[in-house]
Amino acid sequence: MEALKHQPEFSLKDWINSMKGYGFEIKRNIKIILLVIIPFLAYYLYKTFSSPVQYIARATFMLNESEGGQSGLASILGQFGLNAPGQQVSLQKIVEIAKTRRIAESVFFQKVKINNLEDYLGNFLIDELVRTNEWFAKAILKPISPLRSFRFTHGEVNKFSETENMALQQLHKLFLSKLETGFNEKTGIMDMATRYTDQNLSYLVCIHLFNQLSTFYINKSVERQQETFDNLQHKVDSLRDLIYRKDYSLANIKDTYRNTWLNENTVPQIQVDRDIKVFSILYGEALKNLEFASFTLQTQTPFIQALDLPIIPLEVKKEKFLYNLGKAIAIALLMSISFIILRKIIRDN
Repeated sequence: MEALKHQPEFSLKDWINSMKGYGFEIKRNIKIILLVIIPFLAYYLYKTFSSPVQYIARATFMLNESEGGQSGLASILGQFGLNAPGQQVSLQKIVEIAKTRRIAESVFFQKVKINNLEDYLGNFLIDELVRTNEWFAKAILKPISPLRSFRFTHGEVNKFSETENMALQQLHKLFLSKLETGFNEKTGIMDMATRYTDQNLSYLVCIHLFNQLSTFYINKSVERQQETFDNLQHKVDSLRDLIYRKDYSLANIKDTYRNTWLNENTVPQIQVDRDIKVFSILYGEALKNLEFASFTLQTQTPFIQALDLPIIPLEVKKEKFLYNLGKAIAIALLMSISFIILRKIIRDN
């Protein structure tokens, strides 16, 4: 207890003196601060004036799903402008699908025309990445990289060579770095944006990405219902053709034996007539099932509604001089002052 009583107490005066000491130390080492600020300032100024202008193509859209497939909870929440958990999963699923390589491949191998040149969209993306020095992971490997002058010559991904697969993976990785996606949980509105230094390229990538994403999601959402509908349609068509053939067969039998009064000659006619009646019943049932399958397909097919698609001229993004200037000074001050204070603490102790 005596030892605790004699321990020195840290008063407000000591704290003020300590702060004055740190302030004097910072003032005395102002040269260190300037030496740190100068390279940071030079870097951020270089970044400001050397970075190319980027064009942002932004699309916003929403998902319309059948109300018949929603639960009572979803309907109640919808009245208050809220989304049910199932719909939030659908929104998240769409956003994640947009980032998959499968969707990217369908975008890369679309034939487009930019500046009077027609080629795969993927090749235009490679040209863009080469111009911005992003195509190669490391500049030192540029002269020996197998992707140095690579361009896609066909879009059959299942027949790609190892080098083509390498280029596809590299392009997809860089494609994702230029893609922004998200959704609002309250409104259910999704958005995505692409940014490139070529305005036409950014616009086309965004448009094709939205179209491919919409088509893929809708087709996969009703794939089972579509298969059922197609099978029933095939069955109905087959039964209709069979009934038509039986009708002609019956007419031919009647024409052949129209002057004959033997009972045994009427047997083929009776058999064909019976077949026609059986097939007609089956045809009616198949037609009814087809109508039900068509109704199910229509009611369960989701619809991705575009709200705002990009239009030219696009939004322009460029480095902000004052923002980068302030950022450079703030980082340099933080690092240099931290170094000076830490050095004083170590030296005093």
